Amino acid sequence: MAGKPILHYFDGRGRMEPIRWLLAAAGEEFEEKLMKTPEDLKKLRNDGSLMFQQVPMVEIDGMTLVQTRAILNYIAAKHNLYGKDIKERALIDIYSEGVADLNEIILHYPFLPPGDKDGSLTQIKEKSRNFPAFEKGFLVMAGKPVLHYFNGRGRMESIRWLLAAAGVEFEEKFFETREEFEKLIQGGTLMYERVPMVEMDGMNLVESRAILRYIAAKYGLYGRNLKEQAWIDMYVEGLRDLSDMIMYFPLSLPEEKEMNLEYILQRATMRFFPVYEKEFKVRISHIPTIYKFLQPGSQRKPPLDEESIKKVKKIFKFENGMFLKNMSTIEAEY
Repeated sequence: MAGKPILHYFDGRGRMEPIRWLLAAAGEEFEEKLMKTPEDLKKLRNDGSLMFQQVPMVEIDGMTLVQTRAILNYIAAKHNLYGKDIKERALIDIYSEGVADLNEIILHYPFLPPGDKDGSLTQIKEKSRNFPAFEKGFLVMAGKPVLHYFNGRGRMESIRWLLAAAGVEFEEKFFETREEFEKLIQGGTLMYERVPMVEMDGMNLVESRAILRYIAAKYGLYGRNLKEQAWIDMYVEGLRDLSDMIMYFPLSLPEEKEMNLEYILQRATMRFFPVYEKEFKVRISHIPTIYKFLQPGSQRKPPLDEESIKKVKKIFKFENGMFLKNMSTIEAEY
């Protein structure tokens, strides 16, 4: 369809608000179709226009876009608000992801049980102190990309896969203890004091999505035009939602595990697998660089076992019960 972008969401800020801000910054007028009842959302899902059955959704330039970050990336690129080269884009992504992480906590604060609010407010204040990172630069380095993470999959595994798909050799520096992780933080190279971090092309890149976009753009794996990039972003964001469910599952409380597993299976089989099987079944594993990465002896990491999970909990100070705390984010894209 043509004309003004049409925004589909409820009558509030939520995940649509940064999209409204970006359209305003671009000087682009838009219309909104607001959902007032659960039936309105159900009708939108039944119409078949919601990939992954989630909002926000934006009709723009003949496309029906979902996944907040995919929408933002498309609008920013279309209106030349996304940097003049891939390095500037990487910086923009890093800053945007940091704000998104903080906003995520604030977004869910009003919906928390009264007993959880003090802890969440403390977390918000703790995260906010990382905003001076916006004023810092990047350490200059060269050579192979160097990946900093623990010795496991987590959020680094998708980065390993993408580097493998691009045929790029990389090195890894693992931290095995909390003390080693804190030493990396104190070194001043971790914006937001978090991993994964990748040393690449003179930059210290953080935020997994920012890292992935930079690598994909550098090696010609990010589409031929803005529309292809928007489709790639939607598929990637959906996969991130599914991956987060699986990643947090080992942190379930014992009495929640069966319920959480049922939740994952239901979402995976009903929302996500049908989309990916339709588009990618068979062909992905036939790409030579991907096939090589799937073979024994590659830098691909195995699933975490119980001992590895204990080590990760100590390094990052994770706690049981994180599954349900994080699933509200995924359920909503919102």
